Amino acid sequence: MFPHHQNEVAQTESCTRKEFARYWLHS
Repeated sequence: MFPHHQNEVAQTESCTRKEFARYWLHS
């Protein structure tokens, strides 16, 4: 995984955290 843009990394991390939180809450 090689980040091209700082904003891209931030967006990816944000989406990943949301997905993880949703998965954790529903499991």
